[in-house]
Amino acid sequence: MALDIDDTAIYTAVKAFAALIVPTGTPIQRGQQNRVPMPDVPCVILTTLGVPTRIGTNAENTEAVIVDGEITGFTAAVKADFEYRVQADFYSPDAESWAMAAELLWRGSIGFAAMPAGMKPLYSEDRRQAPLIGAEDQFLQRWILTFVLDYQPTWTQPTNAATALVIIPEAIEVFFPPGWTADSNTTSDSGSHTADGS
Repeated sequence: MALDIDDTAIYTAVKAFAALIVPTGTPIQRGQQNRVPMPDVPCVILTTLGVPTRIGTNAENTEAVIVDGEITGFTAAVKADFEYRVQADFYSPDAESWAMAAELLWRGSIGFAAMPAGMKPLYSEDRRQAPLIGAEDQFLQRWILTFVLDYQPTWTQPTNAATALVIIPEAIEVFFPPGWTADSNTTSDSGSHTADGS
């Protein structure tokens, strides 16, 4: 059994997209991790928002596994469709420029091409400034942008299926109920009748 897309795969893809925007070597890390201090240099922090929202019903199918031209088994697959939100916090004197660039590229062909199959951009929420005061009472420039993407995870597992059908004929009663015949549906009347039906 296997799931091809999980939350780690989504973070990896969004991180790769964010790396297109910020200078090379800028730390990009996942938020809400234990014992992971925030970098003391300009950085990007990615955090999941809320719960993924289902936006489509399941699609199910069964495919043959073919090795050297021979069917060796079958795989059952179930695909779902979800809307996923990832918040990007840009910390830098250039944070607004980073957020603006991310907003522009996410909605265009570059953003679409940068994300792998099964994970594609939908839209982004408006960027906004959210300054942060550090432990040393120092003002940190921070801009926030939320990426909204569509992702379609597929779960697969080996299964059984038929490759051929064998038809076995079996004798059955032509008429029902048994014993009934076409002649049974006819009636005879040997009585005499007058012209007026009496």
